[in-house]
Amino acid sequence: MNTEHYLPLPELIPQDLLDRFRKLSPAQLCDGMAKLGIARNGAMDADLMPLDDRKIMLGTAYTVDTEDGDNFPIHVAVYQGQPGYVLVVAGKGYPGRAYIGDLMAGAAQAVGLAGLVIDGCVRDKLPLTELDIPVYAKGFMQRSPGKQGPGKINTTVTCAGVEVGAGDLVCGDYDGVTVV
Repeated sequence: MNTEHYLPLPELIPQDLLDRFRKLSPAQLCDGMAKLGIARNGAMDADLMPLDDRKIMLGTAYTVDTEDGDNFPIHVAVYQGQPGYVLVVAGKGYPGRAYIGDLMAGAAQAVGLAGLVIDGCVRDKLPLTELDIPVYAKGFMQRSPGKQGPGKINTTVTCAGVEVGAGDLVCGDYDGVTVV
């Protein structure tokens, strides 16, 4: 397997900065970035929404680039993850297969991830909402993911219309997801 595009985890954002960001919502972060003239203000697409409006997400981005419902690199990335990271999956909005379901999200929760952002579909809606990990996706599709690989891990990606680099801050609530 070619793993030349599987880069290591970025450095975690320091806890003191996360504590400061925790006081702000994704909407407030967008407003601040707009005042700085940042394109799109870090706001991900409007159709990328939380599965459970009550869960708040904040952490350091690490990324997966994949397409056509292929979740092989997502498997690799989940087990590479550590507490404090948010897995950002650039799935190009693919609607034909789910990228993850409750088993993958459960594994992400078990390794301590702070959240999952999926630019595409997921499945197992009710079990996903019962987990303690925030999940953001563009929709639901019951069809199983493929496993083609290799994809890319921790490269700069475009997810839900926003460029995301490994190490960026990712903040999500009931309004959506903002990347700083």
